[in-house]
Amino acid sequence: MILHDGIELPCILECIYVIEDKQAFRSGFEGQFIFQKNDPALNSWLIVEAAQSIPLNVKGFNGAIAADRDLPGNEGMDQVFSFRMKNMEPAPIPGTDDPAAYLPHVQFSTFNSWTQLGNAIKGEFLMRSMMNDVLKDSLETLLVDAETMIEKAHRIADFVDTHQRYINYDPKWFVSRVRSAGRVYETGYGVSMDQCVLTAAMMREAGFEVWPVMLSEGFGSIDEGVATLARFQSPGVWVSGPGVEAYFDPSTGTLHNGLSPIYNRSVWLPGFDDQPTLRWSGDGEGSRIVTSFNLSWDADAEMWTGSGYYEAGGGYCPFDKMEGGGDRSREYLNDVCSGVLSGADVSEFSPMSFDRFTVASDLSLSVPASERDDLDRLPFVIGDPTDGLIDVLPHYVPLYLAERGTPVPLAGSGEQVVKVKLNVAGLEVVRLPEPVTFNNGAGSFELTVAQDGDVVTIVRTISVQRSKYSVEEWTDLRALLLAEVSESNRTILLR
Repeated sequence: MILHDGIELPCILECIYVIEDKQAFRSGFEGQFIFQKNDPALNSWLIVEAAQSIPLNVKGFNGAIAADRDLPGNEGMDQVFSFRMKNMEPAPIPGTDDPAAYLPHVQFSTFNSWTQLGNAIKGEFLMRSMMNDVLKDSLETLLVDAETMIEKAHRIADFVDTHQRYINYDPKWFVSRVRSAGRVYETGYGVSMDQCVLTAAMMREAGFEVWPVMLSEGFGSIDEGVATLARFQSPGVWVSGPGVEAYFDPSTGTLHNGLSPIYNRSVWLPGFDDQPTLRWSGDGEGSRIVTSFNLSWDADAEMWTGSGYYEAGGGYCPFDKMEGGGDRSREYLNDVCSGVLSGADVSEFSPMSFDRFTVASDLSLSVPASERDDLDRLPFVIGDPTDGLIDVLPHYVPLYLAERGTPVPLAGSGEQVVKVKLNVAGLEVVRLPEPVTFNNGAGSFELTVAQDGDVVTIVRTISVQRSKYSVEEWTDLRALLLAEVSESNRTILLR
């Protein structure tokens, strides 16, 4: 064993005990091994063995090449696949949701196709997602005054989320060993597949069509020719009915009646799809979000009042968060506008377009004045809309990193436009942002600033051109994002 300071010490690796299943927990075996870990390694081995009678598909990717076996094997194992990589550096940072997209790895499976693996999951799903009398009585009470199908779907999803304790456990142990829906309800807890069969049983009884569904952990295509669940999230349920095409995520208990959850993700309906596919690619028509405000200063009330416009499409479309109209839509528009203008309060709105692809609305709003600084200046800061390009950046895109060792996969190309037109009559303009325009290999950023008498107009536009950026392209992408979030590019000072 070599310590971090280079000192070598003798060590003994002892195997205390081995547990062997008398009966396999499912009809096949599959998985993935990534060679680079958080710590460096002199040698990283993987040996996959199977009897000749077992169909075995093993493939290496991103530089993982099969080698001669140099460790003792097990008796009766006629199929042997050995992989060994030497002098492995720590996995590059920041880590992403799907490191197999770029790190050396091996996938293995005894399922000869996605269809065979899918049928194993589908059979268990259909058999276990059946109603019993107790569940039927509970569902009847739950839906007694529900007027629409989408209301029924949300009630069922909320019921499962509220009454069932979600257990976060690796789904591979349970996708084909599932408890019945009645038993899950009776115990009040469950892993992802347990929650799926309970939700599916209740949804089907309520008149919906349901399917088990797997979404990729990361963005883009994940089918490498080996039938494995390794690059998927926990299973969910796809729910379809009049006005409903929704994804139920058991890990959050959330029903998404929109397309944003599957945007640029591989989707697989086990037992119904031949293989995982990209239903909606992030490299097609890009997502777009526009927020525009026309405000005037009210000196007596110490606030800004006026009108606005909101439009969001593609991966930014909030259809599922606004459906139902009324207070729910207004609260969401409040969140969006408050992201741009802190404390914004939407009093009225008038939808102009409302579907799964685009939401657009006119609105009226008021914005409280910011606190004056020590020089009696009134700051006016223009932020970012909720669920816009900046807000939905993945966790592995920290802007404080000047350099990174991993590529940057995104949900897709996108554009964000923030426009603010201010009538500042009665106030003195102390500072305006400087106009900025630049294009690079990652996209473009433009900040236009104009003043005509008492009217100040600022338009900030950022465009990201692709769904994936290499390590070398991080500098350009970061420059765009830093320009967008720079305080100097979004702050006006008035007096």
